[in-house]
Amino acid sequence: GSVNKEGEGKKQFYFGDPSDYNMDEINGPRSQWSLFTNNVKGFMQAIEWTEPWLIGVACLHLLLLIAALTTRNNTNVQMTLFVVIMGSVYLAERLNVLAAANWKSFATQNYFDTHGVFMSTLWSTPLLLIGVVMLFQSLYTSSSLLIQVKRRQLRQEFSSIKKAEGTVQDNVPKQDIKNESKKSK
Repeated sequence: GSVNKEGEGKKQFYFGDPSDYNMDEINGPRSQWSLFTNNVKGFMQAIEWTEPWLIGVACLHLLLLIAALTTRNNTNVQMTLFVVIMGSVYLAERLNVLAAANWKSFATQNYFDTHGVFMSTLWSTPLLLIGVVMLFQSLYTSSSLLIQVKRRQLRQEFSSIKKAEGTVQDNVPKQDIKNESKKSK
């Protein structure tokens, strides 16, 4: 659970067993980094990671990441997957309310607070990171395609210029071409 400590005139909240923390960092002059690391430690220790539903959520995220990476060349699958992932993030608040009402049926403790911190951390953040991976893959694919199109366009322009030069030279008698090449030397 969370422990409330008074320090330097401000309330401090941290999670877990107080013996797990450097109390000098908590009660003494503190940096934002030390407060952050203490809160992360507490958060990680407060979760029972062996619960089957948490393992299932982790496996789901892993499968979605694998699907995002393996289908990077299939735009339709990528867009469908992206919409499903972003829809899941959008529905996280409703899922949090539903899970808070029914937590006893699948969890050993109620992780689902009214602010949705747990749901945001363990559900939405991994999904958003997968979405960012997909976005970077799409940007890379788009830039590669743009480069290919521009190269083809330049080749086509170059070949049409060459053909135009060849057509002009074909209309000039060979004697004139030889004379022009001698003059240019």
